[in-house]
Amino acid sequence: MTSDWVDFGKAVRMARTAKGMTLEMLAYEALGNQDRKSYVSAVEKGRKRLSALTVQKFATFLDLDDPVVARLVTGAADEDEPITQVEVNADAIAKELEEVRKTLKLSEALAVSLAYEFAEGNPTDLTSALNELRRAFEVAAKQPTTGNLDADVNAVLEEVRRLNADDRMEEAKEALREALERKRAQQEQVAAEVSALIRSGIDQAVLMRDVEEAARLVVEQVEAETPDVAERFEALRDAQDEWYERGRDQGLAFDLEVSIAVAQICLDRATDTDERGSALNDAGIVLWTLGERESGTARLEEAVATNRAALEERTRERVPLDWAMTQNNLGNALRALGARESGTARLEEAVAAFRAALEERTRERVQFLWALTTENLGLAYEALFDKTGDLAKLEEAIALVRAAREVYDEAWASFYIETSDGILARLEAKI
Repeated sequence: MTSDWVDFGKAVRMARTAKGMTLEMLAYEALGNQDRKSYVSAVEKGRKRLSALTVQKFATFLDLDDPVVARLVTGAADEDEPITQVEVNADAIAKELEEVRKTLKLSEALAVSLAYEFAEGNPTDLTSALNELRRAFEVAAKQPTTGNLDADVNAVLEEVRRLNADDRMEEAKEALREALERKRAQQEQVAAEVSALIRSGIDQAVLMRDVEEAARLVVEQVEAETPDVAERFEALRDAQDEWYERGRDQGLAFDLEVSIAVAQICLDRATDTDERGSALNDAGIVLWTLGERESGTARLEEAVATNRAALEERTRERVPLDWAMTQNNLGNALRALGARESGTARLEEAVAAFRAALEERTRERVQFLWALTTENLGLAYEALFDKTGDLAKLEEAIALVRAAREVYDEAWASFYIETSDGILARLEAKI
């Protein structure tokens, strides 16, 4: 029976609209009281159960000839449902804002329907209901946003305006929901297409050895895949590290150059001293790695300068272990540079950098990092021996590498054990 009342209400509304009648006119003709507009609105929404006599009044006045009318006349109540306080309140606040409605050119049906909703939501607070209704009128009167929107969106917005004006707000809500779902599906498709184009663009940059273009597209890819702006810096560092590791492990100079370019972009986008220090440290590592593979010293010089700049951000007082990491990286760059120069000044600086790092990278505090830096210090002493022939330097190098190997043994670090064994074999062969 409930669905019959809903169907009857729709038939009433359609017939009233077709005849160009207002709610007020129908209230007068069917109910004998023009002030009962909210009651008629409730009928049109299927919220009222009417007597057979009232059903027949609506049907006769509106020329309704529908099977549902016959069913309702047969099964209708003896009396109409009484007008409620909510309906009284709705009529009162709608009447209060009648001039506003006319000024805003809202339909009577929509205004009364909204008044009913707000009166129902604020049954004991007419002032609040009135204020909310006033705002609802203003919202309903807004013109659809146009501008640079496509035809489909503009059509949906216009349809929503029309449905609301016709007091078909549920249909308007559903139209917006469906439009949003379509647009989200389109966005996902566009995002997938953009991602494919970016990946292809990066491949093209690799083919053409265009470092700048590859780095630019790497950044664009990170931005597309990382909607949270707060997470983008670390996501960009992850991408930079991916290019670095591939370049390092596969001997790809181009990938190392891209990694350096992305690290520079990270530095440009850094917002605080921690981010600047991280970006400089990252760049210093890649510059050293690439510099060791090149015959000249320009990259190594740049690596030294970059690590020194990182130390100005990563101070020992503020971030001691980060400071120690960069000191270790500085030592590596100085050692590689010193090995290519005639004097020993750079190598002595490398020794100082490694020893500074070990002041924070102690065996008790960070055992494995201590071993790595200790082995690096041993390599610096080896380079000094190679230049000076000072046997004490060689003996110091052997002792340091053996100490590092003990830690690798304890950690079952097979890669590092194998590397240390190779270094020790080389050092012992020089005795």
